[in-house]
Amino acid sequence: ANDWLIDCQIAQRSNTTIADRRLLIDKLLWFLRDREYGTCGVSEIKSFLAHISNGHDDERGRWGNSRLRKKVRPSTVATNYTNLRTMFVSVQPSTPLGGYGCTG
Repeated sequence: ANDWLIDCQIAQRSNTTIADRRLLIDKLLWFLRDREYGTCGVSEIKSFLAHISNGHDDERGRWGNSRLRKKVRPSTVATNYTNLRTMFVSVQPSTPLGGYGCTG
C-alpha cells in the first residue's frame, strides 16, 4: 500500500488525493485488524465495502466510532471501490515499477 502512495507522489497527485488515499488505507487496516482477518482478498474487500455502506448500523458505529452513525452516499462506496481497485492494480508484482497505477 505504501508503494501506491509513492506512485501517487511520482504521478504528482495532489496532497489532498494522497491524504485521502492514506486515510483509506488506514481504514482498511483498521477494518482488517478489527475483524481479525489474516489476509486481504476479495471477500475481505467486499466486507470492507459493506462496512462503509452499513457501518453506521454497527452498535460501535462506523470505524468503531459511535458518533459515525450517518449513512454514506452510494458515491462514497463507489469512490472507495475505485481507489482500492487502483491500489491493487498498482501493486501487482508483474507490473514493472508498479506501473504507476495511481490513475484516477
